[in-house]
Amino acid sequence: MARRKRRANTLTDKHGFNRATPDADVWNVAAEARIAEDMAKKDGAIEVEGRVIEPLPNAMFRIELENGHKVLAHISGKMRQHYIRILPEDRVVVELSPYDLGRGRIVYRYK
Repeated sequence: MARRKRRANTLTDKHGFNRATPDADVWNVAAEARIAEDMAKKDGAIEVEGRVIEPLPNAMFRIELENGHKVLAHISGKMRQHYIRILPEDRVVVELSPYDLGRGRIVYRYK
């Protein structure tokens, strides 16, 4: 019989899938920590809540923050991938960059 080559750098190998256990679906703790680290928030990003005032072209939105300031924000990539629609008057969470507090990224839409 011909043996199959094992692909290196598959998702499971990269994140430490534990193949030595009898149950192949068990993740080890180190793998979970690495995945959580990969998905961590951007360093220095400030998360604030706001309300969508008006939609603008190119998936941009004018957001009024809780403190009364108005910022320009775009939709995050994951929200775009999952076709999450944002409408006027929606409550959202915006990540603001510490370098430019007038622009941000919408990371969550409240239901």
